[in-house]
Amino acid sequence: MEQTLNQSRLILMEGLPSTGKSTNAGILFSQLERNGKKARRIHEVARPHPTLFFYEAYMEDKEYLEFIARYPLRLRTL
Repeated sequence: MEQTLNQSRLILMEGLPSTGKSTNAGILFSQLERNGKKARRIHEVARPHPTLFFYEAYMEDKEYLEFIARYPLRLRTL
């Protein structure tokens, strides 16, 4: 089965510092929105981060409660 861009759910940008990842991610995000696609841009330092699911999912109870207290609004947007 051939996969098209319309079927993509996650696009990752990777590269060395100062190579234009954030710039290109912003351009791509804007273009997706202009084309009527629902998009969300998540910076690499955002917490909680979707690619850190396994790290964050294996927290001790105390760590998890501290995490929720530290990032209350971010959890509601996921």
